[in-house]
Amino acid sequence: MNDIDLAVPLMDGPSYDRACSLVPSEYVEAWEWFLGEEQRGGVWTSLPHHTKEDSPQYQYRLRIGSDFFPVTRDSGIFWPGQDRVKQDPNKIFALSVHNSKKSFYTDVPPLYLDDGTWVIKYSVQASGTVGFRDQNYNRKMLNCMECGVPVGVIFATEVGYKVL
Repeated sequence: MNDIDLAVPLMDGPSYDRACSLVPSEYVEAWEWFLGEEQRGGVWTSLPHHTKEDSPQYQYRLRIGSDFFPVTRDSGIFWPGQDRVKQDPNKIFALSVHNSKKSFYTDVPPLYLDDGTWVIKYSVQASGTVGFRDQNYNRKMLNCMECGVPVGVIFATEVGYKVL
């Protein structure tokens, strides 16, 4: 993984319990949803936030309480807004990333490692992209790297979106 920015200080010995202590409870519920969806192995025909009621995947959307809770949005790097989740405004974490079937970014499929884990190369939000808004998308991802906070991944394939 030579492409990882070595200037980003990575957490030494991250743990799930430590990550859970750093984020709102909604993130933990979302991580459990990501794990469950990965284990279910289904393919989403569209991203969860675009899934319609007549889609077979509709029943699998994340609900917290009785409300639908988004895990994605159109921009590739997603975090819930302050109106949905209360977070320290100085340290907001990304919840998920996704790539697109039609993208000008150089995202590549996951690399599966011998220990059963995987890594992906994910492009940063480029300021030259159409519709770019300076919302510090990349900073949210860097916060995750620095603090050892997991990020859900939805990867576009030829047939749909796979949750990792």
